[in-house]
Amino acid sequence: MKADLPRKAIQAIAGAMSSHQSMATQLLSDEATREVFITVLYESLKKDAGTDLIEQAR
Repeated sequence: MKADLPRKAIQAIAGAMSSHQSMATQLLSDEATREVFITVLYESLKKDAGTDLIEQAR
């Protein structure tokens, strides 16, 4: 019933590790990119999708 799901899930997890590590490295080493990321994150959190997260952070 699961068919190819376990193998595909492992591939997706491994791919996410790689891309997230790359993104984290860039955000930590490049202040301009980090500022853009934080601005986008903040704007996203201000909208309905992140209302709970903003309240928890206060």
